[in-house]
This record gives sequence, C-alpha cells and structure tokens, in this order.
Amino acid sequence: EWSAYIFQYYIEPDKRIPLTKTGILRSETRMQLVAEKGQDGARAYRQLIYEAFPDEQTYTDWFRYLFRGGFVHANCLMTGFTIRPKKSDKNPFIDGYDITSSYPKEMLFEPEYPLTPFVETPFDEKLLKTKCCIMRVRFHDIRRRWSHSIESRSKAIICEDSSYTKCIFDNGRIAQAGVLEVMITNIDYDMYKLFYTWSDAEVLEFKTAEKGYLPIFIRRTLAKYYKLKAQLKRDGKNDTPEYAIAKQKVNSFFGMMVTRIELDKISYDNLLQEWHVAEKELDFSEEIKSLFLLPQWGIFCTALARRSLLTVTARITEAIGYGAGEDGAGVIYNDTDSIKVYDPQGKAAKIIEEYNAEIESRRAAARLTSPEFDGLGCYDHEAQYTRFKTLGAKRYLTEEHGKIKATIAGLPKQSILKVAGDPFEEFDLDGMTLEAAVSLKKTISYNDEHTQAIVDGELMQEESSAGIYDISFTMNLDKAYYAIVTDGLAERVRKYGD
Repeated sequence: EWSAYIFQYYIEPDKRIPLTKTGILRSETRMQLVAEKGQDGARAYRQLIYEAFPDEQTYTDWFRYLFRGGFVHANCLMTGFTIRPKKSDKNPFIDGYDITSSYPKEMLFEPEYPLTPFVETPFDEKLLKTKCCIMRVRFHDIRRRWSHSIESRSKAIICEDSSYTKCIFDNGRIAQAGVLEVMITNIDYDMYKLFYTWSDAEVLEFKTAEKGYLPIFIRRTLAKYYKLKAQLKRDGKNDTPEYAIAKQKVNSFFGMMVTRIELDKISYDNLLQEWHVAEKELDFSEEIKSLFLLPQWGIFCTALARRSLLTVTARITEAIGYGAGEDGAGVIYNDTDSIKVYDPQGKAAKIIEEYNAEIESRRAAARLTSPEFDGLGCYDHEAQYTRFKTLGAKRYLTEEHGKIKATIAGLPKQSILKVAGDPFEEFDLDGMTLEAAVSLKKTISYNDEHTQAIVDGELMQEESSAGIYDISFTMNLDKAYYAIVTDGLAERVRKYGD
C-alpha cells in the first residue's frame, strides 16, 4: 500500500525516487512549479536557475566562507556564574524570548533574495540597500563594540595580528583582529556595523544581483504546510501524526535549499564484493541542470534570520547594557531564534513589542493575512527564569518555577539532575565529570567477528554485532575562553561584589 502511494504521487509524476523526507518535499515543490507554469514554463524557469547558479569553484567558496548558520553564543561577561535576579527588581526574572518560526518567516515575506546572476560591480555603498550583495572585505584593527562577538573564527579567510591589534577569540568567535578578511552578504555587513568598529575596510570583491521575494510556487507550498500546522495546533491536535508531518515539512524547506551537490560516484562491484568511491566523478554543470533552487537563497535565508536575532540583541544592549553597567544587565545568551536577557528594569519588553509591530507590518505587505500567520516571525515571551547559568555555546542551565533544565551539548537533558547537590554548583568553570551511572550517555561499539551469548537460556549467535553501553561525560573550557571569562568575573566581583 505504501509503495503504491509513493509510486502514484511521487515516482510516476516526478520521474524520480525520493530517498528522504526532504526528497519527498522537493518532489512536491517541483510538481507545484509544473502545475503553475506548465512543462514549458518549468523548463524556462530551470534555465534561469542554471544561468544564475555559481560555477563549481564559486559554489565551493560560498559554502566554505559565505554560508553561516544560526548565531549561537554566550555573553562572556555573563558566563561562569549563576545569575539570580533580586525579588526587589522591577522585573525579578531572566526573560526568554523566542522567534516564532524564524526561517519560514524569512522565506515567506522577506523581499531580499537574489533573483538574477551575481555580477562583478564597482563597489558603491548605495547598492547595499538596493541590491543583494556578496562582498569580500578586509578589515583592519577590528574590535567588538560590546561583549558580543558575532563572527566565527572558522569563516575567516585571513585572521591575524597587526602592530596595533592582537587577535582575541571568544569561544570560537572573533572578538578582535589586526587583519580580518571575510566573505559576507550586505545583510552581514549591516550586522558588522552594529557589533564591530574598525580603522579601515577594503572591499576586495563586490558582486550584486537584483532582489525580491522567493518564487511564488515555493512560498505557496511552504504557506500551505505552515497553515496546516497552525490549524492543527489551534485545534489542539499538536500530538497527532498529521501535525508531526506538517511540522516536519515546514522545517524541511530550509534544508531543501542548502542540500549540497555531491560529485563523488559510489559503486558496488558484486563480483568482487567491494565498494568503490570515485571522487569528483560527476560533472558539476550536468548535475545542476535539473535543479530548481539556488544555493544563494539558503545563504541569504540564514543571513536574514541572524539579522532578526542580532538587530533585537543590539537594541536591547543599547538600552540596558552588555553586562558591565550599573546593575549588570544585558543579553546573556543567543541561540539561532532565541534571546535570554537579564533585565531588572524591564526595558526589553517595549523593544520586543516595537519590533513585533514592524514584523506584523511587513507580514501584511506580503499579504499573509490569514489568522494562521498571526505572530509569524514575532518574538514570543516564552519563559521567566529565576536562575540562569551558562558556560558557553550550547551549555546552560535554567530554573523556572523551581524546575531545573539543562542544555549541554553531548549530554542527555536529565542527567545533570542526577548529580548530588545543586546542579548549578556542579556545573562549573573548572570542568565537570559525570560517571557513567549518572551521565545517561551511551556509545556504540561494532564487532565484525562471530559472537555468541546465552540470553534467557537461549544460545544467540551473530556473525556481526553492536553493543550499546553507558559511558562517562567530561566537559572542560578552552584555555583562551577560560581566561576571557575569568577576567570578566574578576571585573564583576570588583564592581558588584562576590
């Protein structure tokens, strides 16, 4: 029955076998293209995609140096200690704000996607507002304005000391550098101007393209599943398989746009019973002929999502400080579509309200007026914590209504709660080791030899097998990051006491 369904709805009309859930979504979106434009129109559209697609070297460079994911980072001045608001504060909580469906919002109603091939253009700052731009820039003596470092060290083409400025790295991100060469979009450049200062910037390469909304057939398909997801949630059906499928398809749209082209050819010799990998065997120009999405759309989608996060982070920081002001207030932590902020005077709420009004205005301009789209792209006040502690990206504890939760990369969420004593005390700058019985962490060991064992009185035999067993978990901080954090802690102790 399942095979018949897949054949009827995907293989027969699309003339290909979808291998993954994202592949099924890709087939549906491609069929929507044909339904709207017809076969001739779809062929003409794919020709436009082919002409706008980067060449192989540019494609490689873009994913190496231009493409960035979500911004995940902890404020180094608010790291390493438990933040606990006073009951006497006007706002006695640490606030957690989340963007509602960040990537779908950027894809559905932001008119800032490149729609034509990128062409070399003499640099003109005015074009940064009217075109989609990709630029290679060399900054001299660049320094962060606050305690937020937004550029990843891994994306630097050049990052080195100068006679005036030494490189400082903040948990994998660049706090300052003597010479920093990067490839960025015009959207990233705007964020640089918010978070960094520099003595000079040379634009070494500048390319522009016309900008607008993503093609309508993409937005219609995404909007269909977003509306379905919203309707099911509104009807209290968010525990149903139908909701899970709709949510998965909404979440797959971004992944569909950044799926990498694989040129290695993998084959199996049945006679020799061997696998063979021929690197770069497939022809890049042939592989892109059947594509209907541009990689630059995925690149600009993440840039737009970072702008939504960092613009609000900057506004809040300018209003309440960055952890070094009179009351130590500031944005503590960012993760892709969320902000955690210590705001004892309660100033951030108005900033969030004003930003949400801007988003609602843009949503109306994109004609997404159905009730299912209400709040799309807006910040939701999702939590009020009484305690918060972070030790860097993807490492933090929260307490809400007396319940402690942990987000620690590589560690099951419940394990920290099994430690003896207060988890906030065990979760420490000096590192943390949890024994196998406590960590809840497991690993797998493969065995290609014949194995046998008696299980419940029966002899079990396997020619190959795998064993899953408990292991301990150890967490330490990078030495350079540890030095930055402890310097910040020493400054806080001098200013506010222990």
